[in-house]
Amino acid sequence: FGSSDGTLFYNSENKLIQVKIPNSRSISEILQGEDGQIYILPQGNAIFSLNPSNPEVIKQYEFPSEYNVFSAAFSDSGELLIGSQGNILVCQISSDTITVNRVIDGFNYSGVTAIHRTNESSLYIAGTEDNGLFQLKMAEGRDELSRFRGHPEWSEIRVNSIIEDS
Repeated sequence: FGSSDGTLFYNSENKLIQVKIPNSRSISEILQGEDGQIYILPQGNAIFSLNPSNPEVIKQYEFPSEYNVFSAAFSDSGELLIGSQGNILVCQISSDTITVNRVIDGFNYSGVTAIHRTNESSLYIAGTEDNGLFQLKMAEGRDELSRFRGHPEWSEIRVNSIIEDS
């Protein structure tokens, strides 16, 4: 459980246990990577990971402070997509660093508050705080960001989260 004051908790034997991370920024996202690690993304400055079988062992990755983290998702290839103010950062996690490989712009300075990977592995839906929904098609060497055709009303909604039903 991530809190707005930056604290992090997990449940063990029906008890809520706080994980000690050096963070005071609101937790924006908690994800599980393909490597089985749990990734904790506060609104900026650092990203943390922990092994769910030993949650007291925390790894901290520095993250550029000029980016506010609002949302995140993993790609099929293991890249970490981070929704920020006006863009999506496509990042690579190595053993001790997180590198921003490229930036996907086109959100008109609106914060990207939700990123959802669809069942079509290269297609994502991105929601913004005040600029509606976008679709992102990621292909080798090129990324295509577009609006949904035939739904102009979707360009004005405020999106906090996205889930795809069965």
